[in-house]
Amino acid sequence: MLIEHMAQGYSFRSFAAVCKVHPTVLFDWAKSKKKFKVAKEQGEAESQKLYETLLLAAMQGQLKQVKKEKVIKRTLLDENGNPTEDKAKIQEETIEREYGQSSFREASWIFIMKSRFGYTDFVAAGPGGAQLPQDPDSTAKVFQLKYNPIDKPYVVKDKEDDTGS
Repeated sequence: MLIEHMAQGYSFRSFAAVCKVHPTVLFDWAKSKKKFKVAKEQGEAESQKLYETLLLAAMQGQLKQVKKEKVIKRTLLDENGNPTEDKAKIQEETIEREYGQSSFREASWIFIMKSRFGYTDFVAAGPGGAQLPQDPDSTAKVFQLKYNPIDKPYVVKDKEDDTGS
């Protein structure tokens, strides 16, 4: 149930509303129940896949939006599927739709990918443009790049370290 919920693009926290529990209960379950933790991880992967698929479809112009919709045939059916005039019976409709290009919201997509899946556009660069090791899940450390033309072209200094290295 959790995997299916997240595969539709919903977050892990929003599953608390489905279960009618506080979100911290979900996090406790993920810590104490191995199967639930595995389901959470699979759900996160499914959710990320959905948003990446959405981006690919948008990039290829495959997202469509209903611009106009019109019922062109309406038939009332009885319980056996035969046409009837009784308005309280099952209804079958034929709908004609006109589609147009959907407007994809890039900023919304970027926000979701950064806030939920750890995407980042920050890459710490060292001497010669070499990428410095970084933990993409950690946002607690803030790096400060300083230019030093005499010793090294770039010195990365952790804000907590004020030794002047």
